[in-house]
Amino acid sequence: MNPLSTLRSVLRPLALTAVFGASIALAGCGGGGGGEEEDDQVVIQQVTIESTAELDGVVFGDNLDVNASSTLPPHVGDGPAQATGGAQRAHGIYSFDLSGLPAGAVIRSAKLRLAVDEVTNNPNAAMALVLVDHVNFGAIFPQSFGMLTLDTGFAQITDIDVVGAKELDVTEQVQDDMDSNRTRSQYRLRGAVDSDFDDDSDLAKLSDADGTTASEPPALILEIELPATN
Repeated sequence: MNPLSTLRSVLRPLALTAVFGASIALAGCGGGGGGEEEDDQVVIQQVTIESTAELDGVVFGDNLDVNASSTLPPHVGDGPAQATGGAQRAHGIYSFDLSGLPAGAVIRSAKLRLAVDEVTNNPNAAMALVLVDHVNFGAIFPQSFGMLTLDTGFAQITDIDVVGAKELDVTEQVQDDMDSNRTRSQYRLRGAVDSDFDDDSDLAKLSDADGTTASEPPALILEIELPATN
């Protein structure tokens, strides 16, 4: 059976809406209102960057057959064990466009906001826990599990089977992207173990930027520091 068909079979039908690009909201300049503070040296701004619709999604498959989709929401978990291909697994993929940040911005803090929308069976038990990797796959959605990993397992999610919001500290990762002149900050969610090798799918479906899920879209919540202009 096609692994992507297996994944689709455990999800209710999705009404897919194409959304292109990232949404960047910067606090307005002057007036001291909104998300901006100023002293003699620096300006501090609050910035929200939603994930890029065509670059978030799921990579799903086993050792023989891998499928990738940026139109399905990110998932993490496993599928039924395959006699020939071994463990089926799902990795959730995210990308955030940093190109709209002002030159010279220093990242004071960065939070990765995700939300689990729906759970099938028991993904937490199947995977032990979820690891978050800082990755770099560029402008094309990955078509395999392999991609450049910048920081392996820098964060963990231990309650992926609980529906609701999750928030992770990614300050170092976003600052590293800025220091390395990357225009995107990209992440992968995967199980600490690939599968429990049973006959069930154990999956967590997370929110995405396509508008196909009920929760808020994934986003980076940043506090940035800029030199004051006098």
